[in-house]
Amino acid sequence: MIHISALPIEEYRVELVRRLKEKDPDHKVYEAMLPPADVPHPFYYIEDPRGTDDAAKREVMQDVYGTVSVWHDDPYRKNEVFKMLGLVGEVIREMETEGTPSYRWMVIDSGMRVVNDTVSGKTGSRGGTVYVHGLYEVHMKQIGSI
Repeated sequence: MIHISALPIEEYRVELVRRLKEKDPDHKVYEAMLPPADVPHPFYYIEDPRGTDDAAKREVMQDVYGTVSVWHDDPYRKNEVFKMLGLVGEVIREMETEGTPSYRWMVIDSGMRVVNDTVSGKTGSRGGTVYVHGLYEVHMKQIGSI
């Protein structure tokens, strides 16, 4: 039987979601679209990653650019958002050191920031809610197969 692995960008996404859920079962992980405003905060939101191919190689290698958001509806609890972003960083570093089922990775760049966000949650949000929006941004390079 021939095993065809997932594309690196898809394996990155699946592994990130799986590992976050495993490491932090107390907070929900959402993808594809933000949940309604009445879901419990804080939560993780995995934004769609972007990938680029290195066409100069014989094997398709990808750079993956990803953003994980942490949303909270209490601006006085930024410390909780920072802790959750720190956990995202741990997961990313584990993916780099351990690899994913099919690929080895190298973190090229990563960083986090937290901002008060009064605009993003307007659709379906509770009126007047000030959200804290934490972002963990990462650029990973697929450096080989396992």
